[in-house]
Amino acid sequence: MGRDFTVNFRYKEQPVTALVNLRDQGYDLSCMVRYLDQDIETMVPEGKLVFSLGNGLQAPRQLTGQPQLELFSRTSEAISRYLGAF
Repeated sequence: MGRDFTVNFRYKEQPVTALVNLRDQGYDLSCMVRYLDQDIETMVPEGKLVFSLGNGLQAPRQLTGQPQLELFSRTSEAISRYLGAF
């Protein structure tokens, strides 16, 4: 079963909101993230990140630059904080 929620965080001093779909995959969790800000969305192919807690980044296959890596890091930290609150 999936669970949808939003996370808010700052990236390059700007507020960012992302929609997260969290799904169980056996003993792992998979996250699909879509960004609401169009400028942020264009940084990532297809405007979304997919990663699992156990296997890491799944889509896109790799992030090509420091801005994308920082965005992924801030996004995963926001998701971790959200999940830690429950």
